[in-house]
Amino acid sequence: MQVRYAALVLLFACGAVPLLRRLSDRGAGRAAVAVAALWGWGIVAAMLAVTVSAPWMVASGGSAAFRLLPGLASAMSQGRELPVGAALVAAAGAVGLMTLLRPEVTPPPGRPVPTAATAPLAATLGTAVVAIALAVLSNDRVAGRMQTGFAGNERLSEPGDLLRQWIQLGAWTLPTGSAPGRWLLYRIGDLVLLALVWWGLRLLPVLLDRVTYPAYSLGAVATTLGMVMSELWHSLLSYQGSTGGPLPYYVSEGSGVSAALVFGILAGCASTVTVRIRSRAQQPAPPTPQTQPA
Repeated sequence: MQVRYAALVLLFACGAVPLLRRLSDRGAGRAAVAVAALWGWGIVAAMLAVTVSAPWMVASGGSAAFRLLPGLASAMSQGRELPVGAALVAAAGAVGLMTLLRPEVTPPPGRPVPTAATAPLAATLGTAVVAIALAVLSNDRVAGRMQTGFAGNERLSEPGDLLRQWIQLGAWTLPTGSAPGRWLLYRIGDLVLLALVWWGLRLLPVLLDRVTYPAYSLGAVATTLGMVMSELWHSLLSYQGSTGGPLPYYVSEGSGVSAALVFGILAGCASTVTVRIRSRAQQPAPPTPQTQPA
């Protein structure tokens, strides 16, 4: 647990400092964007801290020699719901403190921004990556194949649980039964996820100084926020008509953060490639020198 808490502090600080520098301009809109970005990064940092501390957690239980990969998967999936609320409080506090400590912000110098057609195209292609992961890799049949596709009795022959954590954004099913309305209600959460991913990737070229792969990897933050909103919506639908209280439905929050990190980074890479290709194609050709008459 000491490894986990130390990794959490270091990871959150390493991501929060550059985010606050980029998003610390005055204005309610920029403050809301900063809170959202720090919220998503806090959830990601907590997931990475749990992942880093998972080997120590497994070894401390004395079961590192038995079913290593399932043990790692179980340790990495613990406590995913706690950072959802704690990261929001930390993000609001950090942005408020930054506003008080830095009341005057000099406007940044002019920087090249992708054209109005390039940024939406890049965001659309990045969102398509997340949509494929959501509709194909998160399908219940694919999940079942992952769970049963690795058979055997060797120590490293059961990576199904571990693989599902890093691939599946949620639980996508095809409509069944005679009432597809319920299925459509659940898909609203998926649409919210894709909308937040598109909005985040579309906003990045305006907020960042230049288009780079590490900068566009912040698409993982937008994907994480969309995933949390989708899970909150699904929990709300599942809670209707239940008498067991909201806690059993809240504990499922944050279960797809690992996959959101993977496909958010892939979406950011796809957007970066698109912006760079379009920017090079739209650059004006250098003027040709003209010869002076003798």
